[in-house]
Amino acid sequence: MNELFKFIKKIWNPIGNLSRYRFRRIILQLFKYIILIILLLVIVIPIYWVFSTSLKPASEIQAWPPQWIPQPITLESYRYAFRLLPIGRFFLNSLIVTSVVIVSNIVTCSIAGYTLARKRFLGRNFIFGLILSSMMVPLHVRVIPMYLMSLKLGLENTYPGIFLPIASTGFGIFMMRQFFITLPGEVMDAARIDGCGEWGIVFRIVMPMSKGAVSSLALFALVWSFEDFLWPLIITSSTNMRPLQVGITLFLGLVVYEWGPVMATTALTITPMIIIYILLQRRFIEGITAGAVKG
Repeated sequence: MNELFKFIKKIWNPIGNLSRYRFRRIILQLFKYIILIILLLVIVIPIYWVFSTSLKPASEIQAWPPQWIPQPITLESYRYAFRLLPIGRFFLNSLIVTSVVIVSNIVTCSIAGYTLARKRFLGRNFIFGLILSSMMVPLHVRVIPMYLMSLKLGLENTYPGIFLPIASTGFGIFMMRQFFITLPGEVMDAARIDGCGEWGIVFRIVMPMSKGAVSSLALFALVWSFEDFLWPLIITSSTNMRPLQVGITLFLGLVVYEWGPVMATTALTITPMIIIYILLQRRFIEGITAGAVKG
């Protein structure tokens, strides 16, 4: 009988240890999911409230208890917002600035990144170090000298005055350099043997091989320019030159107690970014991990 108990104990101990391990693992996974759900609610509920409030009639916006589902759904807040402010002009300004910033970042950051990754010249590492150090200086420190320079150059209330500070970025150069380091140098050497010049190598070989990095850079540039607020607020004083993010602040002096138009304009502002991120979120991740390659 004692031998039988010893045999059962010998078999049960590994099973018990395995059961405890699986139980701890399940509890840990459950705890992770609970944390993620809480974070999701913290992020999603304010966004839902913006869209919900923008579709409510004026009588329900400040009702208590709050109405989570608009009844009935109305677009009156959107019509009111377009009557109060030139929302279309704000959208046009944002579109122009965003388009220029995307194109300029792709061109300048790609050329600079290729030069720093594939060319050897005196002071290359020093220049790259300066570019990296520029990423550590916050915008608030550079605002005053940037503003004074813009005034002397006559860039106030102009499109160049809005987009020039972010026409090329240190992060974009860093990301493209790190990606170009990973490209096989044999392909470029073969192109040189065939008589292809440096510009031909960049635009005919390197850029087509870097579609993922280029598209990630374009998405980051889109977010930087479309969501930029502080600098456009400082450099523009004319209503017709303000981009969307700055233009909606004019509601503060017009409709202090009517939150419907404010929420409607806010919904119009965040909708493009939400759609772009949902459709192209993989590109954002690729852009973040592109700079993780050791060079």
